[in-house]
Amino acid sequence: MKLPRIDYLEAKTLPEACALLAQGDVLACAGGTDLVPSMKHRVKAPRAVVNLKAIGGLDYITYSEKDGLRIGALATLRDLQNNKSVQQKYPALVQSAAMVGTIQLQNMGTVAGNLCLDTRCYYYNQSSFWRSARPACYKAGGEVCHVVKRSDHCWACYSGDTAPAFMVLGAKVKVVGSKGERVIALKQLYSGDGQKPIALAADELVAEIQVPARAAGSGSGYTKLRIRKAIDFPLMGAAVWMQLEGKAGVVKDIRVALTAADSAPIEVPGAAKSIQGKPYSEENLAEVMEASYKKARPVDCVIGGSPPYRKKMARVFVKRAANLAYQQAQAK
Repeated sequence: MKLPRIDYLEAKTLPEACALLAQGDVLACAGGTDLVPSMKHRVKAPRAVVNLKAIGGLDYITYSEKDGLRIGALATLRDLQNNKSVQQKYPALVQSAAMVGTIQLQNMGTVAGNLCLDTRCYYYNQSSFWRSARPACYKAGGEVCHVVKRSDHCWACYSGDTAPAFMVLGAKVKVVGSKGERVIALKQLYSGDGQKPIALAADELVAEIQVPARAAGSGSGYTKLRIRKAIDFPLMGAAVWMQLEGKAGVVKDIRVALTAADSAPIEVPGAAKSIQGKPYSEENLAEVMEASYKKARPVDCVIGGSPPYRKKMARVFVKRAANLAYQQAQAK
């Protein structure tokens, strides 16, 4: 399918990019791996796009014990995988980035862009011709949700891979806009509204991702349910961060987050309560798995698995991610 006619704008600095976005009906484009297909399907039809790739110095990835990990907005998913510090200290980030699309898409797609993915729905992510056969849904400006028929809001699903991994690691994002900059917890980037899932103003951009330095005795892992081993968005994804103490491998703390389970990546509240102070084992992890199952709210808006099946898989993939986190934490 061909792209619609749009104006192409190019920014040399972040303030210039924000000023162009403030004009209205303008979208930012970095890797374009999600935006371009959406424009081809007329799912998104902006007046103009502003290319961010011409902004210099935003493709960095740095690590220090004092400042932790810093990732510039234009660093690619492949850059993240290939960084030695990330490989050694944040395996969940490597695992999640490696599961996004294909290597070609990872070479183009940016980390910040992946965090800012739009929600997806079978009834929305189709060609304009396909969508014209039924009333417009909430996400397309209509007054109905084709997934949850009597709902008063959109149930489109957030399906990004890297967000839950960053969330369990305690990540923050630096947001810049026409009025200045602010640093917020990553979870605050998401509104939970399927119709407008990213809680940024029209003139704001994610400029940097910040992750605390790796704590002693900690580890992380990410696992993903999908139909194929490449290309596919997750049907359910789970990230786990764990910290151990003592020779017996007692769990000091644990954090769990899910993707493809709601209209935003979600943390599992109170996950640590049932296992803190206990040795790591599948038996002691059971309540964490159950809490993850209860928190997941998948709906029938994707192809490849029924909501009950995907909800049950939350238990399975949390256990797999926890095993990965435990292995790294043990290795020190």
